Amino acid sequence: MEIAEIISNLDNLEFSGITTFPALLLDNKKKKVVATQNLKTLKQVAEKLRTGGWEALEINAPGTTASSVIPILAEAGATQIESGHGLTGSTPLHALQELPEKPAMLYISEVSHIYQGDPYCFGGGLYIDPVFPPYHVKCLVGKDPDMLLKTSVDIEMPASIAIDYYGILKPEKNLNIRIGDTVIMGFRAQVFVTRAYIAGISGISQGKPVIKGITTASGTRISWP
Repeated sequence: MEIAEIISNLDNLEFSGITTFPALLLDNKKKKVVATQNLKTLKQVAEKLRTGGWEALEINAPGTTASSVIPILAEAGATQIESGHGLTGSTPLHALQELPEKPAMLYISEVSHIYQGDPYCFGGGLYIDPVFPPYHVKCLVGKDPDMLLKTSVDIEMPASIAIDYYGILKPEKNLNIRIGDTVIMGFRAQVFVTRAYIAGISGISQGKPVIKGITTASGTRISWP
């Protein structure tokens, strides 16, 4: 309340809401998304602010958002949610359950160099969420679509503290992987911390993919039809 009053008394500023992160998290033991203490605190703070006269509050509650968890956020009084990985069907819960959102994100890179026999691929947002125990990651690699679809190899991901580093491919010795070959992965990349570009694609379900635009992680337009 004191902070809200300070902000409201500043020139050209108006106190209008509160937020927290994360409001929700996957409980890996229970295999479901649960409210965090943050969300409980957010609800309590909102109640106190309303008694102090701030009735029209915006309550922002992001984190692990998908359509299946909206009732939890609604019960807590959230007025704003952030689609995040719910938009691409890649929240932690999507790895455990069939949900309305379908996985709709691929990570595409290429072999940058070969060192001591290991092909490396460019990284940027290469991040395996530690909400899960360590798991085995594979990728597709090849010089053309036919090779890509039939060539699956192990890949060593960087530690979670090194998000923008290289991935290290571990192919069988008889595979002829070359610099410039395409690398495709399917995992929960962290777009907001990557230096890589994001390409929105439509028409995939009809077999007629079209790039609708390319942006930076912050949404700055690089290319647009």
